[in-house]
Amino acid sequence: GQWDTAYSRALRDLLRDKLCQAGNADQGAAARCREDAAAGNDAWLEPAPTDDKKKSAPTMRVLEENYTRGLDGKLPGQKEVDKKSDEKPAVERPEGDGQIDYLRRLAWKLKERENVVGRIGAIGVLGNDYYDKLLVLKALRPTFPDTVFFSTDAHAAMLDRDDNKHTRNLVVAAGYGLSLDQPEQKDIAPFRDTYQTSAFVATRAAIGGNSVNYKKHRGDARLFEVGRSELVPLDTLRDHAPGWQHIIGPLILAAMVWLISGAAGFTQRGQRCTWILVLSGTLLLSLLHYATQYTDEPMYWLQGVSIWPSEIIRLIAMALALFLFWHGVNKMRLVRAQLDETFFGRPDNRRERRETFCRKPKMEVSGPRSKPALAHWLSNHAGRAAPPEPLRDPGPCLNGTEQNAMEIWDIYNGAQICSNSPKFLRYPFWINGLIFVVAYFFLAWTLKWLDLLPPITPARGAAAIYADRIILLGAILAQLSLLFLAMYEGFRAVWLARKLQGPTRWPDPVIARFWPRGVAGKPDHRLFDPWLDMRFIALATAPVQRIIFYPFLVMSLMILARSTLFDRWYTPPFLIVILGVSIALVVIAALRMRNSAEKVRQNSIEILSTQIMELKARGAEELVQQLETMLIQAREINIGAFAPLSQQPLLKAILTLVGSLSGIALLETVNHMKL
Repeated sequence: GQWDTAYSRALRDLLRDKLCQAGNADQGAAARCREDAAAGNDAWLEPAPTDDKKKSAPTMRVLEENYTRGLDGKLPGQKEVDKKSDEKPAVERPEGDGQIDYLRRLAWKLKERENVVGRIGAIGVLGNDYYDKLLVLKALRPTFPDTVFFSTDAHAAMLDRDDNKHTRNLVVAAGYGLSLDQPEQKDIAPFRDTYQTSAFVATRAAIGGNSVNYKKHRGDARLFEVGRSELVPLDTLRDHAPGWQHIIGPLILAAMVWLISGAAGFTQRGQRCTWILVLSGTLLLSLLHYATQYTDEPMYWLQGVSIWPSEIIRLIAMALALFLFWHGVNKMRLVRAQLDETFFGRPDNRRERRETFCRKPKMEVSGPRSKPALAHWLSNHAGRAAPPEPLRDPGPCLNGTEQNAMEIWDIYNGAQICSNSPKFLRYPFWINGLIFVVAYFFLAWTLKWLDLLPPITPARGAAAIYADRIILLGAILAQLSLLFLAMYEGFRAVWLARKLQGPTRWPDPVIARFWPRGVAGKPDHRLFDPWLDMRFIALATAPVQRIIFYPFLVMSLMILARSTLFDRWYTPPFLIVILGVSIALVVIAALRMRNSAEKVRQNSIEILSTQIMELKARGAEELVQQLETMLIQAREINIGAFAPLSQQPLLKAILTLVGSLSGIALLETVNHMKL
């Protein structure tokens, strides 16, 4: 704060005393706290740690730094000097009346102290000159982007477009706002600052005006947070909800658990979307009502002072991730069943129906009661597609020079386990997913251990903070599940393509389907195996290409949730690294899948071209025509992993993510410009 005015010094001393009194239950410790601060030392809010307890004792302290009035170099009453319109601003040199260079050194000094004593949680800017405080905010906020700033006295200039870029989310303590209640303010325009409001109240009280209840304004100071277009009051929220309101959250949670588990099994035979939409809407409205009425965090959409819009977007992202996960798993299961029937003549006897998300046909159940809905879903979706019991002591397989396509397909689906197959194909889906999630959180812990500090939630009150943690954890787990599904299916497709690059043998019935009728003799599978390899990969990877696109949709929503449109969210290097790793995993899986598939295509084209030349030499015209048709298809196929770059879902996903980032940046710019 300012040290060259009696007002600022008294305000600083009063704040220090209050902090020492509130942070130390022991009166002796509070007295020592005040003495240390008065002597120019760090004031401990709790007893300072001794040498043998440095690791366990808290390190909360009050740091004090000062500045003088006239930081901009202008003296009171000094006239503005005319400047040419094309004159560039002077460089902030350490000379002259201006002290902007001092603020830069002050920011560096505080940053160095933060590296020693730990993160600075809040910075108070105390003084009686608004423009000096604005310069301090301009200098310190870029250095401490995730720190809470507070000050005194409300000013209308804080809502100005240029100033608001620096004063947004500033917590202000003032005796009055910029206006009174409507019965008191009437048709008078809002005032410029706190002092004009107080002067109006004092004047009306002095002349005996009955329209102003001045006794109401003689209490404690009010708290505001500077929003985009108004000062948001923080002291008008209800302190405590009625007793019965505290059970709303647990009741809603219990209802959702009941819905997902056994009692909601009836939705398997009905209109599932109707129930989900109704119950989800009820849940969302209940949470919004509870959040806006009975927590310390206000609810504003575009004032930039509330986390609740971000939490709503995260809930939408979580629901979308779960739906896309279900849709992707179900689509892969259906495609595999179709391929199993088309290429290997094995019909899907497990399900004689085709399931959609909104409607589930009747199911045959045994016993007095069916499985709970959650257990039933996990048993049918979260693992392999109902493989037979694997071998307890599997041995090596696929060791011959010519590999059986059906055996490769069974290993891919998990119906057969080989000791020489990749580990991720030997373990169930959920075990691989659990390992992936644990590894991901270990990476996050490692980044934190490397002093890449985690982000801070700009929320008020325990209820809002816990709600943010729960919703964020749920959204992250849902996003990781979808991310793992895309990566898992991508690398499985890579393994499948690599196995089909070599000589393979397809079943005789499928070879006979493409053998020309006019050609006598037993069908030669070596003529059609290369084309079948490529065709099979194209059909098997078609749903994988779509699944790879899904995580980027959820990432876009998660990025939007951290936009400064809603609150002062800060994106530290910690989150950037995590996002980069997520994108890299999906991109690597997609590129490796495409490269492996292209090798199969090139191999098929070479073999087909050689066979055509040999058959022409033998005069087998019908087989030549058939193989030439297959060669044309091999060169022009554009589905699945063989899709051209312009149609690749990976490119669309990256463009979607980049477009989302650009759109969010544009919205934030427009928001700052107040257009």
